[in-house]
Amino acid sequence: MGEFGESEAKHLLASGWRQGSVFRANAMIAQETGLAEGTLLVVLTQSCTVVNEDIVKDPWIEVAAIERDPQPYSANSPQAKGRMFRKLSVPLDESGQQVGFVVDINVRRFLDRRLFLGFAPDGPVCSVAVGESIGRWVGLTYSRAALPNNLVRFFREEGVKDKLEKVFKTKREGQPIHGSVSWLYADWSSDDEVDHYDMTIAMVCDDEFVAMELDEMISKAFGREIPLIHESERLRLRIKVHDAKSVPVSEFDHMRRFSEWDFLTGLGEELG
Repeated sequence: MGEFGESEAKHLLASGWRQGSVFRANAMIAQETGLAEGTLLVVLTQSCTVVNEDIVKDPWIEVAAIERDPQPYSANSPQAKGRMFRKLSVPLDESGQQVGFVVDINVRRFLDRRLFLGFAPDGPVCSVAVGESIGRWVGLTYSRAALPNNLVRFFREEGVKDKLEKVFKTKREGQPIHGSVSWLYADWSSDDEVDHYDMTIAMVCDDEFVAMELDEMISKAFGREIPLIHESERLRLRIKVHDAKSVPVSEFDHMRRFSEWDFLTGLGEELG
């Protein structure tokens, strides 16, 4: 496919190729990917790798399909905050207007970087910040913690999942309250398939008012005051609600961080 060095790397840079670049698949890209010509694609690969002059060390650019979101873009939606691990909603500039698009994690391809020398990004414009947020979201696909199957099963069978979903979906100022929760942290007693789990979930809210409301809603849903909201022979669950502005990060050093609501299989999909 030809040599690749400093001049080619500079050409990619000058053409505007970086993480977040959006383009329409031309005939060559369509043939390489097996996707329809004209399919919108977004670059996932980190920008420095995209324009690295060493083609041996960095031969590929990873891309994913991206399409217009049929719903109006909302920065507070779980899909926009990266809490859904299959699809991410992002704002792109289309003819001077901000329009919502959705990145599909299940439609990804690796392409030889030299293929990008012959054309430039021709899709809606993605800002550097949004491009980086896409990269971080893709990284979460590989770093999601895996819970034991028994823990997931107990969580569902004992009704805990349904009660939490009902709380998460409750509207606050026109939006589901889970959109005002910044992070989830969790810890459980065993990674093995055992007969009993002791689990703690910490919810970090945007502010103290959300934290107070969420605290009350969870207690009401379970009929018990937090933190210990559920206790049985198979599952003991504690939930702690925090205000992001007042809780130190060290509070969660021993816990695993979840960035999405589907920390239990299927939860995020149903919330979405």
